[in-house]
Amino acid sequence: MFPQFGPTAASITKASTMVFRIGTDAHLYDDPEDVSIGPLLDSKFDSEKVDALKRLLALIAQGCDVVNFFPQ
Repeated sequence: MFPQFGPTAASITKASTMVFRIGTDAHLYDDPEDVSIGPLLDSKFDSEKVDALKRLLALIAQGCDVVNFFPQ
């Protein structure tokens, strides 16, 4: 209908996709302790390790001490 708005629509779509990706980890801040982090860190799957590290970062951001999750 309006070809001059094609690039603008594409850039808006990209921006909204980026914002959506950024917001997907917000649930970690709601209750980061609801999952046992220790077994996730010891998992053989990288995706579970990444999830555990994200949860640890959420705890750190909230001021919690996470030193007990790491070896001395």
